[in-house]
Amino acid sequence: MITIGVIGTAKNTGKTTTLSFLMKGFHNSGSNLAVTGIGYDGEEVDNITLLPKPRLYFEKDTIIATSEQCLKNSEANYELIAETSVDTPLGKVFIVRITKPGMIVLAGPNRMVALKEIIELIKTEAGCDVLLVDGSLNRMSPMTILDKLVFTTGASRSVNIKKLANEMLLIEKIFSFPLTNYTNIDPNISFFFKVENGKTIIKKLHLDLNNSPAIETQISNDVKALYISSLLSVQDFNDIIKKIKKNIGESKVELIIHSPIMLLLSGDFSLISIMLERMSYAGINLTYLQKPELSAVTINPFYPKLENYHYTPSYVDKEAFESEMVSVLESPVYNIKEGDNQKFFEALTDY
Repeated sequence: MITIGVIGTAKNTGKTTTLSFLMKGFHNSGSNLAVTGIGYDGEEVDNITLLPKPRLYFEKDTIIATSEQCLKNSEANYELIAETSVDTPLGKVFIVRITKPGMIVLAGPNRMVALKEIIELIKTEAGCDVLLVDGSLNRMSPMTILDKLVFTTGASRSVNIKKLANEMLLIEKIFSFPLTNYTNIDPNISFFFKVENGKTIIKKLHLDLNNSPAIETQISNDVKALYISSLLSVQDFNDIIKKIKKNIGESKVELIIHSPIMLLLSGDFSLISIMLERMSYAGINLTYLQKPELSAVTINPFYPKLENYHYTPSYVDKEAFESEMVSVLESPVYNIKEGDNQKFFEALTDY
């Protein structure tokens, strides 16, 4: 089963439209499709702009993992496939098969271990070919374990298309760093790798960022790599970079973090960009323990414009927006509502 996450960089960037396009494509291709979401999303009207939002319509035989309360309030009919141990503010998550098409709100797992459970149940109990996962920048941490990711961006995040292109270029750069070659890493414990008597050994790293001397005594010039298991802020990363530079000097060292998603969650994009430059200058090679594939970017020229104390639909120049994104990114870029989007679907079904 292939797992694909769709991550919205902000509200109204086209995430639901992208999900709906993929759902329709997989349904029409005869694939056995499952869908879930990270946390809760799916209000009919945007809570801030009061503009209508697109909703997800599920065809017959689609497998859904969502909360008990969402199922009770749904327009669709369904049959139970499996009950999970995952609890949400809207009740326990159930896996169901749609027997009568209709709208359903997704409210799924917000932790990686919970998403793992749902993926395994969908594999074993429903035998699906594809799982689509609905997410966003502020709730994407569990999506580390997925196979492929699609980012959606648009004018509702910023009407400055050059800024949007540069943000996606940074995301692309973050996903470009390779997987580590080190093995036998416990993903829950920080380690450092050093050479003793000509052999590489693993030692636990006591990562107390409030105790600089303690960390510095562990990071010496015979350290070859560090694995950081925890989610750090940009400032935390900068502190570690300084300690590595001070204690290791000109030697190259590998800094391993769990996934590019952890880096994306570390702080503001502009601060992450500066931090990556500092890391490169310090001779630090960044690698990951786990990495989904950044498969595509979709764009949405729409944005809600505030006029006379209320919001109205507005748009940036769609041709200029797409041209700027295509010229900057190596990843394929699609406007879901324009052009030949069959290529987008084919790119994600190349498995």
